[in-house]
Amino acid sequence: PRENWGTRIGHQADVPGAVIQDPDDGETAVVWTYKVGDAEPLTLDYGRFESVEELEVARDKLLSSLGPVAEGSTAGHRYDDPLVAYQPIFMTGFRSLYNTEWGREELEISIGYRNASGVWVNGSARFGGVKDNHWYSRHREMLPVSPRQGGATFWVSAVELDAIFDDPLGSAAVTHATGPRTYALLYRREVRSLVGVTW
Repeated sequence: PRENWGTRIGHQADVPGAVIQDPDDGETAVVWTYKVGDAEPLTLDYGRFESVEELEVARDKLLSSLGPVAEGSTAGHRYDDPLVAYQPIFMTGFRSLYNTEWGREELEISIGYRNASGVWVNGSARFGGVKDNHWYSRHREMLPVSPRQGGATFWVSAVELDAIFDDPLGSAAVTHATGPRTYALLYRREVRSLVGVTW
């Protein structure tokens, strides 16, 4: 079925044909979302950009729209929060170890924390065309801030998205002490996925 939530990266032009999608016609779609509490989320559909440079310009512009920049920080930081470090946190890759359905799947990976005001801040990336038990190397900036010593605990989580029931793929706590590494995400004591995190 045709997916309508994200634009496939590197897809061919839409033209009349016998099939909706030709083989190797941009298998993966990525949509990144930044959300603070109940505020309207900021979203980027990676497949809508012709180049990495164009995507990065749009991302910088989006993060800069968050408001005044804290002293000594990069674009996108609205306040000086003592619980976080002002450098980005990245997802370096992921793997689903849990077979939820036949064929390719849709995964949503999130990294979030509770800021000094008690508001949940979350960055997530949604991937389409994902194979089970395959390591995907994806260097994606998830949040413009990262763990600092004695600061907020960040949480990494993953879920496989379905039309009716989503399948949780686990979660893991990330702190300055645990450090950048590949985290095994646990769901009811079972490791269902792996996510690489760095900052």
